[in-house]
Amino acid sequence: MTLDSATQWSDIVSAVHPDPNRYYEPESGTLDREVALRLSTILLEHTKSRDFMFFVWEGYSSLLDEVLATPTIVIGQQRVMHVRRGGPESALEPIDSPPNRLAMNWLPNDGAWFVGNEIYARSVFVAGTAAAVGAVLTEPALETYQVRPGSLMVPED
Repeated sequence: MTLDSATQWSDIVSAVHPDPNRYYEPESGTLDREVALRLSTILLEHTKSRDFMFFVWEGYSSLLDEVLATPTIVIGQQRVMHVRRGGPESALEPIDSPPNRLAMNWLPNDGAWFVGNEIYARSVFVAGTAAAVGAVLTEPALETYQVRPGSLMVPED
């Protein structure tokens, strides 16, 4: 199977196993906790900052009061995002109750890299130095694919 920016979840599942019900789609609009743990571990080696901003979409139900109390910004497509500040451990802290979601976008204060997810997406994008992105791409515990400016990205639904 050839993986590229047009590969869909159903393509991957059918290539692995004939019974698609055996595998579950990753949830959209959040990061899997194990993926978040691996990314944070890798990316901490590529920033000098220990202060971060985490962005949370205001439209999720059951957001914690501490999230709702944070300042907001408006990003592309007029989405209002709560801006949480914290240390690297905040990447693994649930933003809702019952705990279901993690912050979808992370940025260290030195801007060394960025982790981004979209409310309707299952993929997570990492931008940063060649060393930071290379470390993510070579991590065997993560499913990764390198995209470049101008890469065609198809909707994930």
